[in-house]
Amino acid sequence: MAKTINLKTAKNVNQCLKYVGNGNDNEDRKSDFNIFTSMLKETKFSAKYAKYDKYFPEDKDYRDIWTISISRNGTTIRFTFGSSIVDSMEHKEPDLYSILATIDLEYRVADQSFHQFCDDLGCNEDSIQDKKMYDGCVKQSKKLQKIFSETEAYSMPQ
Repeated sequence: MAKTINLKTAKNVNQCLKYVGNGNDNEDRKSDFNIFTSMLKETKFSAKYAKYDKYFPEDKDYRDIWTISISRNGTTIRFTFGSSIVDSMEHKEPDLYSILATIDLEYRVADQSFHQFCDDLGCNEDSIQDKKMYDGCVKQSKKLQKIFSETEAYSMPQ
């Protein structure tokens, strides 16, 4: 049975803090830092190894796939996360930064039309595969919105 890994280690948190508020002026960066650290205090992050398989439909290579759990205020969400091919070759555990760095983009998808999604990401509106990807992203976005506020999502490391 695969063990559950706590992603909120001092090393992982410190890695995230380096990238909170990047690109903002000092006042916004300080605000993002405060929002992010407050959110971290009340949130649990864990990963459990799921399998070694192809993750994306276009994958030619296999990668480690993890089940990520985020718990906060009595609510837990779960989703899969595919490690990079390089990390998978080394069987490297996922880190908190890799999980959180995508949240601000994923968080907004539920509020976008498929047309806007395609424009933003260069997808094809006539592609059934791209529509399935969009639908999956909307589902993920709604999960994230149960755990994080919009302000918190935008304070995530980038």
